[in-house]
Amino acid sequence: IGARADMVLINPDALDGWEPDQTRELIYRDIFEHEQMVNRPSGIVGSVYIAGGLAWDGETGAGPALGKRPLGRYLHSGGSSAISDSAQEAA
Repeated sequence: IGARADMVLINPDALDGWEPDQTRELIYRDIFEHEQMVNRPSGIVGSVYIAGGLAWDGETGAGPALGKRPLGRYLHSGGSSAISDSAQEAA
């Protein structure tokens, strides 16, 4: 009770019919100053939750907290978890 959870909701019927070669595309990313290959088929991922907070919605895209506050923790070797320095700075 009260534990944090990460979860991805996937539509199994859409995943079963997915043809990966048909959904691959190149998009220009300003942050990298070049194109990046992505494969984001619509309808397969319904939503993604990190530590119980909505990170991605399959219909509307990024959740309200994504990129604005830390949603999860990095897992370090040995099983301990801690918020990284960059995640703390983003908070």
